Amino acid sequence: ILAIDLIDHLIDNSPEPPIIILQGDHGNNSLMPEGDWLESLSDEMLFEIMGNLNAFYLPNCNSVDTSKYVTPVNTFRFVLNNCFGANFDLLDDKYYYTYKLNENYYKDVTEKIERIKKN
Repeated sequence: ILAIDLIDHLIDNSPEPPIIILQGDHGNNSLMPEGDWLESLSDEMLFEIMGNLNAFYLPNCNSVDTSKYVTPVNTFRFVLNNCFGANFDLLDDKYYYTYKLNENYYKDVTEKIERIKKN
């Protein structure tokens, strides 16, 4: 079943309108260069690699604040706050990058991503 078929099925066959969250965990990893990977990435390449899908279907949620970019670490806090009246603080959005051949080495690229998003 394709994702769109599953979503259509859930919407059409649920007794109550369902909340649907569709996420991906990263962007295009084929852009990762060999060698000194972080230094050789352009801003555009890093932004594409760090990008991920985070889509919401939130029927019956009256006050959804879509002005803030929501990263996966805050997905459920965002939904619970906006649809169920919870009051969870959002966590800091952090971006960590690792080269696929060295998964034990993580580099915090949050500042670089935030700068790219502003441009």
